[in-house]
Amino acid sequence: MSASQSLPTHDIPVKDNTIKGAQLPLVILADLDDSEKTRLIQHLQGSVKNGESLTAHVWQPSTETLQSIAKQGVFPDSQANIHATAVLASRAGWDGLLVADQLTKRQLTGTLRVGEYPTVSAVMVSIRPATGEGQIRIFAKRTAGPTWPIGGDEHELVYEDILTELSTFEPTAPNRENNPFPDAGLALHDPERRPWSPETCGILGWEERPEAGDSRIELGKGEIQHSRDHLNVLLLFPATEKEQKATESALQQAIVQLNQREDCEDGEDGESSSPPHVHVIPLDSRQTTSRRQLIELWDACQRSLPLNSIQWEVFLLKEPIQDVANVELEVVTCRYGAYKFARNSLSQIVERSYSVLEVVFAPEHPFYVTTPDWQSTSYALTWIPVFYLTNKLTPEQDKAVRDELVKLTDGDFADYKSVCYVPWTKDESREGNLDDMWEVFWDLYTHERGRAVPCGTSTPVFFIDRQSAIDQTVIAAEADTLYIPRDKKTAASELLEGLDVPQLRGFMYNRIPAAEAHSAFINLGIANMGFDEFGDEEQVKTYPRPGWPGHGILKDEDDE
Repeated sequence: MSASQSLPTHDIPVKDNTIKGAQLPLVILADLDDSEKTRLIQHLQGSVKNGESLTAHVWQPSTETLQSIAKQGVFPDSQANIHATAVLASRAGWDGLLVADQLTKRQLTGTLRVGEYPTVSAVMVSIRPATGEGQIRIFAKRTAGPTWPIGGDEHELVYEDILTELSTFEPTAPNRENNPFPDAGLALHDPERRPWSPETCGILGWEERPEAGDSRIELGKGEIQHSRDHLNVLLLFPATEKEQKATESALQQAIVQLNQREDCEDGEDGESSSPPHVHVIPLDSRQTTSRRQLIELWDACQRSLPLNSIQWEVFLLKEPIQDVANVELEVVTCRYGAYKFARNSLSQIVERSYSVLEVVFAPEHPFYVTTPDWQSTSYALTWIPVFYLTNKLTPEQDKAVRDELVKLTDGDFADYKSVCYVPWTKDESREGNLDDMWEVFWDLYTHERGRAVPCGTSTPVFFIDRQSAIDQTVIAAEADTLYIPRDKKTAASELLEGLDVPQLRGFMYNRIPAAEAHSAFINLGIANMGFDEFGDEEQVKTYPRPGWPGHGILKDEDDE
């Protein structure tokens, strides 16, 4: 690619024509010292075919440079920053680059999180020409990392030649079986532009309007009608109350007709279905157009719902209806951490056959898996969350408990156990109690609306206290729930209406041998065993959820 002279490159290195062999910019988005940079370069140079050379031109953009090209957040190594530096590289005439991030740093220093692989890796970014004049495609993938082969266990993926992989790989749709960062790869897009807008090395959305991504979207409680028989449509244009009602009526009538047609096509033996009720939601003056804003809108819809609910699809109407027969709705969904944008006809929506046109991850997140400290970065591991309620254990006592937690027993499903430890930091002058355990339990139980783990659940939770040092046991805490029928009104549903996670009335807890913790986590997560089957059944106790209105009133049917 030829260098673009009209737009700033912020002193990103240019090719040195006196150097033989391959050359790439190495962008540093982590706090690497000189020795770590040297080791990284040596590793990357060893990752090309024998006989070939690779010269890495190191460039560490300043904070001011990053602020001028992309919206900044918690992660300096965000995907937004990687995308923006790739655009700068394209302006400077490069067709690829390498990026060192905080995962690179952890791999170089051996300070890995549970689930992260030790082989040093960077992000390889490929810049390729697209069909339109001046248009480009930006693809990214890690140079090494874990992958999930179908029918096998997780293993490490290391490319024999990163230069060949850089120039040839094509991203695939993320799914449950692969890790998008080293395995599937991703197409990176300008987060401040609309979905489906072409990528160019021209002006970035943030360079053009740095204030555009600052607004946070909030929807009021109850604005989203969360039920199986509602279709929520958010309007991306100003509309009077009369226009809103007309839009709602037109969409409802069209969907009723489509539903009737589908029932007729199913024939006499097919079951007739009720069409969803259309619910139009105006966004007033909130302009929601960019990828970042649409992601924020999807998140805002979730925030407006009870913590135990989720709205997988968010439907958007971009402009007033001219011809309802040909109207299309934009659809934003989220699966496996990826946001998917689509544009579909009403018939496709009634049939729930969405066509995905673009896939993005949250631009403020980095190019590796991020999870809370209590959660493994890899779901292929057998792991458990363990929280300390004390910091008074000696190193010898702590090691004894940890050794028990990872000791293999006859009932274990795996040949290796992992533990995500969270230290006690709340108040070092005291030790944790049941109230502290409840705060931890609630956070885990409701994290990502109870869907933080693809298989099973985030609980039970395990706790280490002073007693753990004496008998190598841990406290296990699991949900104590009340059964509430979903499709009929009961005394319980009426009393608990409007409450987040209404069925959760507290947690059960008991002390169990540390060596049994992994078995309890797996078996309880898949409902294969009961909580009373671990530890002494007579010692199981319950902690009542604070503020739950059903205490002393609502009971399980078996207790009545």
